[in-house]
Amino acid sequence: MYELDALLGAFAEARLHALPGEDLERFEELLDVPDQELFRWITGGGPVPAAYRSSLFDALIAFHRQT
Repeated sequence: MYELDALLGAFAEARLHALPGEDLERFEELLDVPDQELFRWITGGGPVPAAYRSSLFDALIAFHRQT
């Protein structure tokens, strides 16, 4: 999904260099989530499972809202 690739790519360019190791691992885990599901979570179209709720995910959502 192009929109998700653009969002994750922009987030990675802007923030990845400053993320602690734990957040890098969480980001990699998000890349394994099916695109449509992850897009729905980021855009508020569905609940985010507890396993994926984190400060990193909050930062990703905030980044999406700013762009």
